[in-house]
Amino acid sequence: MEKFEKLENNQDISGLEGLAYLKDGKFVCNPIRKVADLTTFPDMDWSFIEPERYLSSFFNCTRMFYLHASKGCPAACTFCSNKQFHQGCNRCRSIDQVMRDVTFLVKECGANGIYFSDELFCPRRDVRTDLCNRLIEADLDLVWGCQMRLGVLNEDDVKLMYKAGCRWILFGIESGSPERIKKVKKSIDLSLAKRNVEWCEKAGITVQASFIIGFPHESEKELRMTLDLAKSMPASLIVMNILTPMPNSEMLEEIKVDFPDYKVPDTIEKYTRKIEQTATDIVPYNFSDVPTKELRVIHFYYQWKDFSGKHSVNHDSYGIIKKWHVTR
Repeated sequence: MEKFEKLENNQDISGLEGLAYLKDGKFVCNPIRKVADLTTFPDMDWSFIEPERYLSSFFNCTRMFYLHASKGCPAACTFCSNKQFHQGCNRCRSIDQVMRDVTFLVKECGANGIYFSDELFCPRRDVRTDLCNRLIEADLDLVWGCQMRLGVLNEDDVKLMYKAGCRWILFGIESGSPERIKKVKKSIDLSLAKRNVEWCEKAGITVQASFIIGFPHESEKELRMTLDLAKSMPASLIVMNILTPMPNSEMLEEIKVDFPDYKVPDTIEKYTRKIEQTATDIVPYNFSDVPTKELRVIHFYYQWKDFSGKHSVNHDSYGIIKKWHVTR
């Protein structure tokens, strides 16, 4: 309220945290304020939108809706802007609120799938277990999926998640090179990759194993290590993303120094265009030591592999690619 009162009364706002504004034609950004406690937020007012307009097909469901149970990730990956955007912390919503949202979407909007779009789905085991048990008790006609991190789950966690309706998980593995993992501050143990994925696939959960190729100065040797790990991975889907430097990330600052001719996009629209280009047939800028042609071949090989695989959307072997292209 203090912010609004000062604005209304045309008072000095230079000390108010979290504000950015123009003063005499110049951009001013005040000190960042601490991220909010999500448990203090009111319930979602669904009357502001028509949820039915945003339902789509995905794994094992035909009417899937994106929802978050938590925000932020405690990791410090240099290619990600989460550390700056969410101040490197994870904040969970109230489980009661999440369940009210899920129940509303299922019973009032006909949703039969939820994609928990958290950067890292409920890393606290007690919160995650509570949510899974509540979903089991609710006995809704619902399947769901999420994004997870190697080393967070054990086999019992995976079994509970499946019982609660989990049918897909995306693991961001990024590289098969321990040195690259260390360099980008991913802080995961690659030796856990196969085991974590095997637990999920054995339980009946489709795994998307996500990798990044084209890291700055990535060598052919590093790239081969990534491909070797990807080929040995028992995941249903392997995703090979070509690096797009994200705004406000540590890696982008390094790229500005090492690749001074790289033109940093100055709008969200331009960033989106670059990401879309790497998903089609263009590599806007190759930061690696590997020829651009090779990156494209690898990227499209795995797209085709997923395209022709049996694990996809609605038991349709071409469904995942159809979805990607329809949404683009």
